Amino acid sequence: MRSRSWLALALVGISVSAHADEAELYIADEAIQGRYATGADLIGLSTGNLAAEVFTNQEDDLLGTLGLEFSGMPGAMSPLVITAGPKLYLATLDFLDDSFTTVAIGGKARYAIDTQITGIPAFVSAQYYYAPEILSFGEADDMQDFIVRLEAEFVPNLTGFFGYRLLEADLEDSGDYELDDDIHLGLRFNF
Repeated sequence: MRSRSWLALALVGISVSAHADEAELYIADEAIQGRYATGADLIGLSTGNLAAEVFTNQEDDLLGTLGLEFSGMPGAMSPLVITAGPKLYLATLDFLDDSFTTVAIGGKARYAIDTQITGIPAFVSAQYYYAPEILSFGEADDMQDFIVRLEAEFVPNLTGFFGYRLLEADLEDSGDYELDDDIHLGLRFNF
């Protein structure tokens, strides 16, 4: 229960940020995650986004991330948007009494689906971040974070999504440990 208290405090603390332009919450059968993203001008960069995430699960594992994202389109009017950058993961695993820190490199691809029939903007997205052993500290040898989603913008600035996530760390003494391996539902608000 301790992790849920930290999650609630973190989400409340993040929600008062004056610069947040995107807020997301997803729930799964055994996990919940909150995410906020804002312009990277907070750290002096003229382009890109800064994103923070807080995740917890039924095992009272707690994971926080801080990422820097840079986006671009391969063509002038392309339906594909690619985002890439580094992400710092900080985790404490309550069940195993372990903790780790990793720096992952990865990105996300988001493709707009032609929705002339329904008129509702829809997207397919996939995200993958990987932290090799050289960038993993504490109990983790490496870590991977994979998400795939189907998204629909029901009303302007409100997107719902259905997806799957595999969040897994290779721990020194325990082998592969899955923090999340489940489908999830969520909402994203743009400000």
